Amino acid sequence: MIAEWWQAQGSVVPDASQLDTLGVIVSDGDQDVAYICAYLSVGVGVAHLDHLVTNPACRAPMAKLRAIRALMSEILRICKDNDYQLIKAVTWSKTLSRVCQRKLGFMRVGGGFENLSVILK
Repeated sequence: MIAEWWQAQGSVVPDASQLDTLGVIVSDGDQDVAYICAYLSVGVGVAHLDHLVTNPACRAPMAKLRAIRALMSEILRICKDNDYQLIKAVTWSKTLSRVCQRKLGFMRVGGGFENLSVILK
């Protein structure tokens, strides 16, 4: 299913071996809407978020936004519950960057792309 989302958006589909150990899918009603995974460093409290993709069949912008917010909140909760304190993410999406900064406490670091980090307390 996730591979189909990437293909529909013209993205390269990562090999399954490239996907990280923690993956989360969020649904809105009965429709799966968004996916993200995280690489969890062993012995170091740093996680790297990766491979965010949304379902191209979901056409409602507000449903997609709700799903992404829920997705990010859930993956941050899981990371915090497993003693990860620093979460890193890089995105080319200025919209996603603004949501992460305004709603989830991320700070923008770097330029050109949206390089984000949040420290879980």
